[in-house]
Amino acid sequence: MLKTCLVFLFIFYSFSSSVFGEVILAEEAQEMLDDHIKQSELLKVPLPTNNRIIKDYQRFLDYRKKTMTRFFNGDKADNFLNYSYIKSSNDKDLNGKTINLSKEVCKKILTEFDVGAVPSQKQAAAFVKCEHYYANQAAVDIDDGIKLHRKLILDIASSKEDKWVYKHSNKKDANSSYYQLWGVLSPLIMFYTVNYDQFNYSNDEHYLINTYFKEKAMKDRLDLDGDQRPLLCPITDPMALDNKIHKINNCGSVRLRFAAAELALAITMQDKDLWAKGLWDLDYALSMIEQEGFFVPLSAKGCKALGYSWDTSKLFSINVEMLKLADFNLLDYKTRHGKTLAEAYEVLLKQYADITISNYIAEKGVGSSSCGEKPYKTHEEFLYQELGYGSRTGITIDPDPAILVHARKYKLIPIDEDYINWSIRFVTEKHPDWVSDKNSLDEIVVHKWLGAYFSVQAFEIFNANIMSEPNGIWQNKKKQLELESQKEAAACKVSSLNVEYIAKWFFINVNDKQKKLEFQGSEPLTVDKCKGSFAGTDNFQPSNDLRKYLQVNFKTDGSITVSGELDLFEKGDARKIELKGNINSGKISGIWGSGDQIIIQLSKKPKVSKLDEKKNSSCEDNSNGEYIASWFAASTKDDVGWEFVGTEKITFGDCQGKFEAAEDFQPEDWFKMSKALRKDLKVYIKPDSTIVIFGELDLDYSETQKININGKVSSGVVSGYFNAGWELKVELKKK
Repeated sequence: MLKTCLVFLFIFYSFSSSVFGEVILAEEAQEMLDDHIKQSELLKVPLPTNNRIIKDYQRFLDYRKKTMTRFFNGDKADNFLNYSYIKSSNDKDLNGKTINLSKEVCKKILTEFDVGAVPSQKQAAAFVKCEHYYANQAAVDIDDGIKLHRKLILDIASSKEDKWVYKHSNKKDANSSYYQLWGVLSPLIMFYTVNYDQFNYSNDEHYLINTYFKEKAMKDRLDLDGDQRPLLCPITDPMALDNKIHKINNCGSVRLRFAAAELALAITMQDKDLWAKGLWDLDYALSMIEQEGFFVPLSAKGCKALGYSWDTSKLFSINVEMLKLADFNLLDYKTRHGKTLAEAYEVLLKQYADITISNYIAEKGVGSSSCGEKPYKTHEEFLYQELGYGSRTGITIDPDPAILVHARKYKLIPIDEDYINWSIRFVTEKHPDWVSDKNSLDEIVVHKWLGAYFSVQAFEIFNANIMSEPNGIWQNKKKQLELESQKEAAACKVSSLNVEYIAKWFFINVNDKQKKLEFQGSEPLTVDKCKGSFAGTDNFQPSNDLRKYLQVNFKTDGSITVSGELDLFEKGDARKIELKGNINSGKISGIWGSGDQIIIQLSKKPKVSKLDEKKNSSCEDNSNGEYIASWFAASTKDDVGWEFVGTEKITFGDCQGKFEAAEDFQPEDWFKMSKALRKDLKVYIKPDSTIVIFGELDLDYSETQKININGKVSSGVVSGYFNAGWELKVELKKK
């Protein structure tokens, strides 16, 4: 009797501690309660006490606004609605009526979860396009994206009738609502929790939304399937996964998204029960990593296995970041069948290089009916499937090598740096040598696609949080960069580069078959403490208005970068440029616009003594003094000839000139030269004895134009055009 009581007390204590003690297990975990669950370190991880997903929100915001947005350029979210989505004949409602998508229509489709119970490809396409629109708009313009999501999320949670429910067709079909409900709600919840404070909901609104999402998550076991399969996924024997009897979405991409969303919401709400549920759903999904390290549900996608494997590392990584918030290293967690998650990442990298190594799993043909359930024989054939090229008869396709060349050139096929982005914490901690050439996270390639799986990328969370974590390689790199920057700044103060240069501007027109250099003009470039500034004195193309604002940075090794905006052909058509070079080569170059090349030749301005400078200059003492300047104007539209405007004094000294500008010139109704503008005109004599007058001038009562007129000292005449309709002339006589 005593023995029986002790056993009962032991069982009761064990069960109670799992529910009411420090370790809280999800309901499903309590029901199963096998050896793995009892010893699982993951299921014992305590809820983080900090209730925010992002530690440095400004860093998160800067990356999305300054980096991600740039890579979305050309894929503006509005284009998704204005280009191929509006009036698309492929999008129809259940009654067969064409859906003309707009922001308002998309809002209604998403709010009402209008995806249908019967598998309708046309209706589902409209739902997916609207979902993508919301995610991509938040990448292009996060402020507007938050406004869109704010209304959508509140309307979903506050609806009198919950629209986001499974819509049973009672048929054996691929019911779209069974997949899309948590497939879409999960990234929506992630976006909500990451930007929690920016939504500016009231406390009551936050409570309403949090309660709505939590109640839906707590009761859902993802045990529904449109094909009415009877069994949940075989987490105790992953390779037993069968397309015909298992509810395959229960343990694949949807559950990995679902787990991350639950964990994020639990952190925000500080809810231990929801946290335990999220840990269980994550452990459940990771239990489908088999003994070799392959993640079976997504490796089993038949001819689509490669694309789904690409997504696996992103799905792993979003959960890795959630557990890092609890200071738990998920990478070293040993999953149910003996492999750590880090070892599963290693297997993924092998699959990226040759997906055919898992063909024996892909033969399960899970979710690949559109291209045939069996896998392809070569890695290249899988690539064709992912890129949407080629046609398939049975299991063979006729590949065109030119397509792969094109795909690689334009990075349609993921490169090694994509994998680094997708698996950034794994790479940072397990393969730091892969990023040894990177000085900061800003140098990691951006992976711009969001879509159905992610509204926030794992890389974004890592990037925003990592600098708040102690003693990582990126913190050390930052310290090293700061130290090098301090040393460079000290060296720059005494650098021999701190002199004046002559910069000659050239460009090569991309449409010019001969690729000849076209000289634009020259000007001084002054360098001090390794920072340079162009004089911007002469108004040649590129125009001086923008040249003088270009950022010029030197390093003590002689390397130079020139960045900023420049108009090359037409005023107002400014494009971003980044020119690079080295003073030792005397050349800086880069691309402007659609391919035109800019080249700057640099040479140090020779040091000339004042005596030599005076000897070499055409501006001798006899050029200085007072002159009488007579202004004339002539219309280019008639033959009237030069008409006198006015006379004034101009004084030269040290090769600089200054107009007296004592009065306004108004000899005729159509002429006007205000003294305020003439007084500000720049006048100087070049070493080649050319007099130059430039600045702004008005010739009538309404028009002010920039002028740049010149002439030889010996001729005593300076002339040029005021605009397309008038010529100007100034006659100079020494007083």
